[in-house]
Amino acid sequence: DKANTVYTLINNISTNDVCFSITGNNITLNGNGYTISGPYNGGSGSSGLNINNVNGVVIKNLTIEGFDCNSDSNCILNNGGSIVVSNSNNIYIENVKTQYSSSGIALSGGSNISLEKCEMNSNARGIETLIGINYNVIINNSKIINNLVGAEVTFFNGNIINSNISSNNDDGLIFITSSNSSVINSSISYNR
Repeated sequence: DKANTVYTLINNISTNDVCFSITGNNITLNGNGYTISGPYNGGSGSSGLNINNVNGVVIKNLTIEGFDCNSDSNCILNNGGSIVVSNSNNIYIENVKTQYSSSGIALSGGSNISLEKCEMNSNARGIETLIGINYNVIINNSKIINNLVGAEVTFFNGNIINSNISSNNDDGLIFITSSNSSVINSSISYNR
């Protein structure tokens, strides 16, 4: 991909592998209301978006579904899940729905990452953070529903979870080795 470029989907996409790897800075992917679908049982390396070692990426107006990292834990190491963000900064994800995947959104080692008006629904993990410290992650006005684990946040420091709904998950919100993070104006209910 070319840096400083806006890409807009013009139809739905189905793939059995990684759909998009974003490797350029200042890229915008506008899903334009379309869906990226994976194989639903695809094994290691199956992901909708891999965002790695970049700065200034915007993902918006998109549904991503059916990406399986073939792992009970740690989709980040297996490069699987709907969206995998690794070692990247200034990432903005808005109006994105992830569903039927091992991990809805997986974050590993980044800063200034914002999730706004997103929905993580019916994934094994709605949001997971592992490996590397994630600073200044803001999850705002989003729904984390019907997942096995709503959000599992590890090495999550100085972050804000604001005005979200986490419900009907086996576990609503799990903090592991995390500090200086806030959960504000959020509803965490009906989890098992």
